Amino acid sequence: MLKYDTPSPGVGSLLRVQSLPVDLHSGRANIAIPLYSIALKNYSYDIQLLYNSEGNKVDLPVGNVGLGWSITGGQIYRVANGMIDEVYTFNEYMDRTANTNWDQESNLNKYYNPFIYNEDYLHEPDLDEFIINIGKINASFFMYKDKEGEIQTRISSQNSSYFKVKDVKVGKIPDVLLAETEWTNAHLNKTYHPKLYIESRPVLITEITIVDSEGLTYIFGGDINSIDLSCAYSKDPDYDSHYSVYGDQLGSHSMIWDSFHSSLLATASTWHIKKIILPNQENLTFNYDKGNVNIVERFLYTDHDSIHETEEYEYNKYRLLTCTRKYINNPNDNSMLEARTKYISDLMEEYDSVTSGSISSGSPLKVYDTMRAQGLLSYPVETVVKRNGKVTSAEVMTYKLSDQFAVQDKQYKLENDVPLSDYSSFKLLNSAQYSMDNRCALEMEYLDYDSYGNPANIADKAGVKTAYIWGYKGLYLVAKVVNARNTFKSVPQYRDERTTKYVNLKYSSLSANVKSYNFYTSKAGDVEIVLAGALGFNWYVSGHLDNKAFNLVQMRSSDNMGKPWTDYQNAYTYSATFYVSAGYHTFSILSTDACKESSANVYDGDIHFSYWTRKSIAPETSGTDDVFYENFETTHLRPASFGYHSNNSCIGPYTVSLVTNPERKYVIDYQVFKNGKWEYMKHDFVNGRDSINEGVYPIDDVRVYPKDASITTYGYYPLIGLRSATNERGVTESYRYDDFSRLVSVMDNDMNVVKEYDYFYQNQSVEPELTYYNEQIRETFTRNTCDASLGEMGESIDYVVPAKKYSSTLSQEDANQKAYIDLRNNGQQYANEHAECNSNIIVSVYNPMEQDYYLTFDWGVQGSIVTDYYEIPPSRKIADTGDVLKDYEPIKVYVPRRFYRDTRVAPQDDHWAYEEPSIKSTPYAFDINYNIEYYTGHEDIYVIGGYPFAY
Repeated sequence: MLKYDTPSPGVGSLLRVQSLPVDLHSGRANIAIPLYSIALKNYSYDIQLLYNSEGNKVDLPVGNVGLGWSITGGQIYRVANGMIDEVYTFNEYMDRTANTNWDQESNLNKYYNPFIYNEDYLHEPDLDEFIINIGKINASFFMYKDKEGEIQTRISSQNSSYFKVKDVKVGKIPDVLLAETEWTNAHLNKTYHPKLYIESRPVLITEITIVDSEGLTYIFGGDINSIDLSCAYSKDPDYDSHYSVYGDQLGSHSMIWDSFHSSLLATASTWHIKKIILPNQENLTFNYDKGNVNIVERFLYTDHDSIHETEEYEYNKYRLLTCTRKYINNPNDNSMLEARTKYISDLMEEYDSVTSGSISSGSPLKVYDTMRAQGLLSYPVETVVKRNGKVTSAEVMTYKLSDQFAVQDKQYKLENDVPLSDYSSFKLLNSAQYSMDNRCALEMEYLDYDSYGNPANIADKAGVKTAYIWGYKGLYLVAKVVNARNTFKSVPQYRDERTTKYVNLKYSSLSANVKSYNFYTSKAGDVEIVLAGALGFNWYVSGHLDNKAFNLVQMRSSDNMGKPWTDYQNAYTYSATFYVSAGYHTFSILSTDACKESSANVYDGDIHFSYWTRKSIAPETSGTDDVFYENFETTHLRPASFGYHSNNSCIGPYTVSLVTNPERKYVIDYQVFKNGKWEYMKHDFVNGRDSINEGVYPIDDVRVYPKDASITTYGYYPLIGLRSATNERGVTESYRYDDFSRLVSVMDNDMNVVKEYDYFYQNQSVEPELTYYNEQIRETFTRNTCDASLGEMGESIDYVVPAKKYSSTLSQEDANQKAYIDLRNNGQQYANEHAECNSNIIVSVYNPMEQDYYLTFDWGVQGSIVTDYYEIPPSRKIADTGDVLKDYEPIKVYVPRRFYRDTRVAPQDDHWAYEEPSIKSTPYAFDINYNIEYYTGHEDIYVIGGYPFAY
C-alpha cells in the first residue's frame, strides 16, 4: 500500500484528538502518543509520550522531548504536605484516633502548640499525597504504617481500580557529581577542581512496591536513574567566612579549592517504574540511563526454562532513536536483530567529519545543508536492518527543495535475496555527490508537491503515476487517482508601465494639503513630479520624495502678484525628477502657498507624480491536468445545509473547466439529491468544459478523471476521522464515530450498517443513542396556479421547515436532508394554497426598432414617485405587410393594476431620448387608470415609434 493511501477506520485511525479522554482523578486531558509496546504472553505494556495539559509555568524546565512533554511507562509522583513523610511520619505514624479521649483539648494541644516539646509534635500528622499512573491505575493515595508496623493504603480517587502498597524501602541514595570546574590560583601556581554534588537527604523513600487487583506487581524506583529529585542549593559552610583566602594557608588550616564542597540537597519527588512482575513470575525490567542507551529486559518463563530477552535502544545527541537491538540468552538461538536509522543530523555530522567546505547553493545536495540550518534534524535518511551483523533490508530516502519546503524526493529499497555483509551505507561523498549501495532500487518518486507541502504526484517503481488532491486547507487527502497526473501550471505575468497619481491641492485650506503618500515602484527608474496648479492661480509646493527635497512653482495667474511669487519664479520650476530604486517610497507635501487672479473663481489645484508600476497580463501556462475534484466543503457558492456524506453541497448551475490532455478521454461524475436520495450521474467530459444544472436539486462530489484511471475520493470529520470513501463507480462506504472519536459503525452505499462496534466497561449502563435534529430552512415559492391568460400572476411566499421538526440517529446532515425533502415536496403546494394571485394587465409591446428600449411607468403621490422599468428588446419580424401589428411579434409584459401618472419609452443606451408610446386603450400617455373599476379588460397594446389607433 502506498504511503499516502487512506485506510478505512477499521484498519487505522486518523487524528482523533477532538474529544479527549479525561483523567477521572485530576480532570486533566489525557494526551498521549504511543511510542512502543512491550508484549509478553498474556500481558502488554505501552511506553508513551505524555503531555501535561495543566499549562506551563515560566520557570518550568524543558525536557528532552519538549516543554510539557515527558516519556513515561508509569510513575508515582509525590505532593509533599509539610515535612516529607519519611522524616517522621512514615516510620512511626500512629493512628491517634485509636487512643482514648483523643479529641480532648489536653490531647490535641500537643499537635499544634509549638512551645510544647514532645515526641508527638515532631510526628507531623499531615501525610504526603501520592499520585500513581500505570496500567489501569490512575489515582491519588496516601500511605502510612499503623501501630503494628503494617503499611496501610488509603485510595482517595473514587473511580480508581483497587491496589495496595505492598512495601516501601527507605534509605539513602548515593551522591551524584553534577558539575566540576577547573580554577588556577596564580599566586600559588596551583590548579584546583571545585565540585557540585547532588546529595540526597539521609532518609528517603527509594522504592515503592504496588500490587493491583489482578496480581500484577509494580516496583517503582530503586536507583538514582529511576528516581526524579527535587533539589535545594546548599553552600559550603566555610565559604562565607573564608572565600577570600581559598587556596591560601590560614593558620594551620589549608583552605584549598579541592575542599570546597557545595551541594544540591535532594528530595525524591517521582519514582519511575522499574519492574513489572506478572502472577506467573514473568517480568519486565526497565533500566534508565542518563546517557544515550536505554535497556529493557524481559524474563519469559516456559514449561522447561526461562528466557532472558533484552532490547537496547541507542540515541544520538538530539535524542533521536538511532538503533534498536534485540537478543536473548537462549543457547539454541543467540541471534541478534539490529535496526539502525540515520537522520539528517547524523548524515551532516558524518559529512563534516570527512569533508571540508560548505555545500554551494547550486548543488543538488544543498537541500541537506538547508535542512540542517532549518533544524529539520529528525528527518530519516536511511534505515538498515541487520541479523547477526548482515544486512537483510534497507530503505533510503533522498530529499529536495520544493518552493519553501524541504520534501521527500525518492525512496529506495534494498532488493536482495540473501543477507549482505558488504552493504554500502548512504553518505555524502563531497559537496556535489552522494553514494549508496547499488543494489538499492527506486521504490517511489515524489514528482510534485502542492502549496502546503503535500505530495501531489507520485510515481511507483513501475512508473505508474498517482495524483493526490488535498483538502481542508491541506490537512486531509480528499482524492487519489491512479494512472493520472496533474501538471498544469499558471505562472502570473506582468508588464512594467508608467502610472500617475494625482493629488488635489485645496485652495481654501492650505494646511490640509500637508500629507504623505506611499507608493511602490516595480523597477528602478525616474519619478517625475509635476505641479499643474490651476488656470488663474499661482501655486507653490515644497516637499520630499523619501529624503530628497523639492520646491515647485506654477504661475498661471495673469495678475502681477509681486513678492514672494517673483522670487519663487526665479528660483524654481514646475517639475522635478528623481531616480529611485525598486521598492516602497514616500511622497510628502510639507507646505503650500497659493493666490488667484481677481477675476478667477475658486478652484483647487493639482500636483501629480508618475512612476513605474507592474500591470498584470495573461499568465504563462504549461502542462495539463488529468484530475478535478470539488466537494463544496470550502467553496461558498449557493450551499445546502447537507451534502453527500458531508456538510455542504451546491444548488444551481456549476461549470467545470480543465486543461486536459488531448490524447486522453475523460469522464465527469457527480451526486445529485433527487427523490429523497442521492443519485450517481456520469457522462463524458469533452473539450475541457462541462456545465451541470440540476435546478433546485443539490449536487456534490464533482469529479473529472481519465477513463482509464482509478479514482477514490474521501470525506472527513475534521480532527476525528475518515467519514467516507467513494470509488470510481460512485459506490461509497461511510463511517460513524462516538463522542470519544471511536468508530461505531460502517455503512454501505445504501446507508445499511454492515459493521458495528460497541465500547462498554463491565456493568456499565448502555447510553442512549445520540439524536440529531434538523436546522431551520426556508425557501421562497411563487404560486403557479394563477390564470396567466387573464393577467393573473402568482405572488411569492416563504415556506419554512422549523428547527427540530426532523431527527436522525445517523448525523446532522441526515436530519437536514429530511427537512430538505419536506421543503421540496411541500413548498410549492404551500405557495399554491396560501399565496395570492395578483391582477395584471397583459401589455403587448411592439418594438419595430433595432435596439433595446425601456418601458417606464410612474406612479405614486407627489414627493414619493415610483418608476417601474420593463426591458423591451426588438420584436421579431414575421411579415412585410406594412402594418406593425401584423409584421412583428409583440413582447408581453405584466403590468400591475393601478393608476399611473405617465408612461414613456426610451432607448436603453440613451434614457434621455424618451418618447411617448402609442396606446390602444387611450390617446394619452398620462393618467392611465388600470384599476379594475375603471378598466375591466385585462389586455392592452403599446407601439414604440407610433401607430394610428382609432379612438
